[in-house]
Amino acid sequence: MSKELVEKVAKIQSKLKAPKGQFNKFGGYAYRSCEDILEGVKHLLAEENLILTITDEMLIIGARYYIKATAQISDGNVHIECSAFARETEDRKGMDASQITGATSSYARKYALNGLFLIDDTKDADVDQGSKQQEKIATPKATPVVEPMPDVNKKEISKEISKEISEESKKMITAFKKMETALGKDDFDFVLKKHGIERIGQIKTKEQAIKILKVMDNLILTEGKS
Repeated sequence: MSKELVEKVAKIQSKLKAPKGQFNKFGGYAYRSCEDILEGVKHLLAEENLILTITDEMLIIGARYYIKATAQISDGNVHIECSAFARETEDRKGMDASQITGATSSYARKYALNGLFLIDDTKDADVDQGSKQQEKIATPKATPVVEPMPDVNKKEISKEISKEISEESKKMITAFKKMETALGKDDFDFVLKKHGIERIGQIKTKEQAIKILKVMDNLILTEGKS
């Protein structure tokens, strides 16, 4: 790659001002097209005695058609190029097949030029504001209506939950009683106090109970080894 060509392209990149010459009436925003970029770069190419060409290549990936556009800038001997892809839609209202291909080609060419001339399209309205506008006009989703649960079901579920909680509590109490027998009351009370409680009735959560039981179990294992 020629250093002279690189310097010329860098100069064009720093000078280029691509206008947003198109306006989307539906979305209410301005955006730039491939033609707008070409209009802005032509006089800069002339100043540097460079030529710009854009070519398209049709590709089939899976069952879908893609257009690969390549923008190439050259001094007649060496060149710098950048490519971009766009996928044809299967169907677009109000367009025939040739129009869909043409629109896809223009889109791919625009992004090839963006890459070649360092045009930051994240600030371009057809990408940013356009997507926001679509979000604004999107049909709001209907809030699902939740039918109230019959009182009979509520009572049954409440009973089941209460039963499960009661059984779980009994298991925990039994586990603590076994621990107290294995450790002895002094060590048992010592572990409880280390966790900021005086008696097992002050334990508020299952997680807290399991944590204390593990400490007691480790203490028993330690004493068994000593």
